Amino acid sequence: MSDPLPIKTSMDIVKSPLGLLGFFILFIYSVSSLVFNNTFENLTTNQQWFIISFIILFPIVLLMSLIWLLVKHTGKLYSPLDYREDSSFIEMNRKVETVSERLSQSEKRIRVIDMKHEATLVDPRSDFKTPLELVTQLCIIGQIDTALHLTRGYLKSKKFRFCMNLLDRIEHSVELSETQERRVLSMRSYCLINLNIIPEAYKILRKVKLSTPSEFGFWPKIALAFCMLHMGRHEDSDNLLKTASEDLNADDYKSEVATLYPDLSEKFNKFILNGGDS
Repeated sequence: MSDPLPIKTSMDIVKSPLGLLGFFILFIYSVSSLVFNNTFENLTTNQQWFIISFIILFPIVLLMSLIWLLVKHTGKLYSPLDYREDSSFIEMNRKVETVSERLSQSEKRIRVIDMKHEATLVDPRSDFKTPLELVTQLCIIGQIDTALHLTRGYLKSKKFRFCMNLLDRIEHSVELSETQERRVLSMRSYCLINLNIIPEAYKILRKVKLSTPSEFGFWPKIALAFCMLHMGRHEDSDNLLKTASEDLNADDYKSEVATLYPDLSEKFNKFILNGGDS
């Protein structure tokens, strides 16, 4: 003959979170019933309305709390006694934590995709509201290159002051790597050149050149040569322009140099034609 099923006492019930919740509900409504049956008529109108409001609102609050627990903390609604073995309880909680972590990672990936997509929809010719917050958010989630690419669109559209505002936000939002900092400084210098703030642009370009000479490429050299020319340092400008003309792709950049830096175009073309000799 099999053993009879154990009968759960009230103490057994309240050992689990769900049982404790049920016991709490029973206790609250028991007290409310006593109040209604014995003392309700002796209460003031305000006290009566308070009790009635509580009885109506309490189940709603309780339901919302239970839904939240079921969605966010399912594994915590059961105690170890609800499982046949302690290992089952531990494994259950481990699985719940793993699923929660994966959901969190998925939400982050979806957020990154959505924000990168939003960045592609920005029109740098006319949209001066969306990028201000978007650039900051992109930096916070680690998408600094996307933020820089978005900012570069405003540089190409010749919105130089707005471009500098975006660069300020990027620098204040996150710590940049050396490569990213060079990109920010280079873009800022181009903005300053086009705003005719030559001395400030010169300082930035010199800083980039001195910090990483090997990474000082074609376009930074052209920009620095332009600054030197307008500061009266013609010989230094020519030497740097000559170095830039020796770049493997220099011949392909002639038309762009003529458009962006017309003051350098003639001498730049001569350096290319003469193989670096003026």
